[in-house]
Amino acid sequence: APPVCQEEERIPECLVGSIEESLGVDPVDCRDCRGDDPACKCRVRCSKGYKVVGDAEESSLQCRLSSIERPVSSCASFSSERDQCLSHVQDGVPCCYRKDGFEDGTKCHKQGGSAITWHAQPDECAKTRLAQWQDLPKCGKLCRNRFAYQPDLRSKGCDECFKDASLGGCACSVSCPEGYTPPDTWGDRSEIPVACDSETGEFEEIDKCIPPDTGVRPCRIVDSASLSFSEGCHN
Repeated sequence: APPVCQEEERIPECLVGSIEESLGVDPVDCRDCRGDDPACKCRVRCSKGYKVVGDAEESSLQCRLSSIERPVSSCASFSSERDQCLSHVQDGVPCCYRKDGFEDGTKCHKQGGSAITWHAQPDECAKTRLAQWQDLPKCGKLCRNRFAYQPDLRSKGCDECFKDASLGGCACSVSCPEGYTPPDTWGDRSEIPVACDSETGEFEEIDKCIPPDTGVRPCRIVDSASLSFSEGCHN
């Protein structure tokens, strides 16, 4: 009788979902990457509002192939248990499952065994290899720099502060723009440090700098029912 040929186990893919589940990481060109495939051009970067933690870098990502260590047992003992069948090996080969049963009546048989025939091919066999992304960088969420767009404050070092202080130190400080005066709450300091709230990811509120006195005073609008004001009078 001619030999019974079975399809070789396909090289597994690295799942893009495993990257997307990593908070703050954006995958680029990472679909259809299989284990140890040099054609894989996957790279990752931290999402907006996140920064790489520690010495890791935003760079290419390797999809690595590894062996799965499965327990050894007689495949036939799992005849009615699909999940158990596909979790074991026998004599160095994976157990295979067929819902309608093999030639010997069992539903679980070792790969290449005599009960696997042309008319009784396996539905599936236990996987013996695993593909995983290697050295996925960790991205930490940054505190939102609320001072960046405030005309009455100048910030320094506030764009690189992690929400989680354990990921790295924060050297955020604020000062007054030229011509502005620090408020009394700053004491005699011209620059003050500002802390980030680890719960909200926001910097603490501080009193703003006092703008220079230009001597220009707005006109007071008189509340009178007998007067009608044209546009532009409120400024």
